[in-house]
Amino acid sequence: MPVRETEIITEEEIEKIAGKDAFEDIKKARGNIQSILSSLRSFPLSEEELTLLLKSIIASPDPDMGLNNLERLFAVIGKKRDILSYLFQDMKLFPPIARILGTSIFK
Repeated sequence: MPVRETEIITEEEIEKIAGKDAFEDIKKARGNIQSILSSLRSFPLSEEELTLLLKSIIASPDPDMGLNNLERLFAVIGKKRDILSYLFQDMKLFPPIARILGTSIFK
């Protein structure tokens, strides 16, 4: 799978993938996604992986909470390659991770 050529994502791209009303605050969602993509610089996502990740987030009980918590998780684990490689070794892990993050308060 070819990786995304940029870490930059626009609100329009997010709406195209996730839907117009997927997030209550699209600007905050864009900031969170931008932060996640920056954290994944050493593990760049393909378009397909980014789409699956976003669709998994919006399928969670609270997409905004799920995205916020995912961004917080990446801020905490930082560049720890072993954790990142484990989380992203199989795209099938995206939906259950998103479900957990969309139902739990992560502090």
